[in-house]
Amino acid sequence: MPLTELNAILGGPQGSGIETSMMIIGRALARRGYGFLANREYFSNIVGRHSYIHLRVKSDEYPRSLTYPVDLLVAMDAETIFMHFEDVSNRGFIVCDNASLHKTLEEAPSIEDITRERIKKRRDAMN
Repeated sequence: MPLTELNAILGGPQGSGIETSMMIIGRALARRGYGFLANREYFSNIVGRHSYIHLRVKSDEYPRSLTYPVDLLVAMDAETIFMHFEDVSNRGFIVCDNASLHKTLEEAPSIEDITRERIKKRRDAMN
């Protein structure tokens, strides 16, 4: 059965190429006739803080909204995994650099304290 819809998040530090990646993916899919919708979330600084793009691709129509959970999380750093692991469906995938798998939550530089505590509670509840 062919894939007719994909919901994904591409995330990483600002300045790491997320916007460029989304533009390349979006342009390629649009040229192939897919409907494509994306929204970029970012902090108001130049580089370094966490940023992500939530996108939806459909083969049969233009998507009118973004949905959760996502099927695919593409993480350019460990912080993206910590911030979005709950957004991935049970049948979804996380694509990341192997080095990200060995990072601890304390090594994620720009996660705010309240978010760090929420992630710790969720992680502990899963164990």
